[in-house]
Amino acid sequence: MTGQEYIPAALRTECQYEPVMARLASTPNLLWHLLHAFTGGIRTGENQSRLKRALFYGDQKYVFTDAVRSWAQATPSMHDAWEKLCSDPRLIRLVHSLLGQMDEVAEKQQALFDVLFNGKSLDEVNGIEESGDLTWYQAVENDVYGLSFEEAFDINIAKLRQRYPERFTEFDAIERNLTAERQVLEEGYKANTEQAEKDGICMSDWGPGELEAWNALSPEQQKQTAELNLASLLGQTLIPPDTADQCPPAPNEQA
Repeated sequence: MTGQEYIPAALRTECQYEPVMARLASTPNLLWHLLHAFTGGIRTGENQSRLKRALFYGDQKYVFTDAVRSWAQATPSMHDAWEKLCSDPRLIRLVHSLLGQMDEVAEKQQALFDVLFNGKSLDEVNGIEESGDLTWYQAVENDVYGLSFEEAFDINIAKLRQRYPERFTEFDAIERNLTAERQVLEEGYKANTEQAEKDGICMSDWGPGELEAWNALSPEQQKQTAELNLASLLGQTLIPPDTADQCPPAPNEQA
């Protein structure tokens, strides 16, 4: 199965997002927990990125740099976040995809941790299973961006050719020309988008049934829907930005 074939096959099993938005509307603390999960994931990712650069690139400065931002700096406006989720259905799909990818990566890390430190043997079958699950979530993300796996592969390789003209070097890994890399990425994405339009291909940015339901509403109804979804959040202090070291307890929950 090619990447072009995999994405539509994977999307057959993607969830419906109307119930997801309803749960967020009826249970505001879920949005708080979403922020908590993302904040923890970002901090963990930053730490692992620094370790990766130090271990594989020999870039020692990242080991000793504390890149963890204060809680107040890392906390966005909850109302703005909810409004964006309501107004752009692509975002909830990306939330689903990224949380899933973080979850699958954590499972793979746990399995390797058990091999290295708990005396377990490597389970190749489980590794293949988790890699497949990770690919599923990547397929959802690719669909949001309107790219097949093959197109994403091509763009990625073009970027890497810009970064490493001949082969991998630690110097090139550290001293990156991000402006040139961005130009390569933009040119690749634009070329694939233009070709898809010529071919009459349109990969949906919306979840199953969402575009039809949203388009059925008048502009005023769309505005009212977003405002109603915000109503459950109004007047609530979801995250008191009073600590930089740990996540504060959610409202109506004990620490």
